[in-house]
Amino acid sequence: MKPPIENIELIRKAKGMSRETVANKLGVKLSTYGKIERGETGLTIERLYQLATVFKMQPEDILNYNSHKKKSIVVPIEMQSLLQKMESLLKETIAYKKKYNL
Repeated sequence: MKPPIENIELIRKAKGMSRETVANKLGVKLSTYGKIERGETGLTIERLYQLATVFKMQPEDILNYNSHKKKSIVVPIEMQSLLQKMESLLKETIAYKKKYNL
């Protein structure tokens, strides 16, 4: 697993966001955000949650992000609920087909 600081830069780039954009969304100076991304300023829990909001992902996904694995698709928070509902419907459909031999 990569250090969270490296993950922040990878995610930012994967999202196509500039440092300026992220800094503005966090409400900090560009120099402050640069220090966070370079690991010169510690990553607090509060800042991790702020970054998760900016990147539209869960905090644990930032910590576990790996740009080389196919499983590490960055899914916006609002999409996660929809994906869970779709998975549930698929399971119900499979169970229904088995029950009625369809």
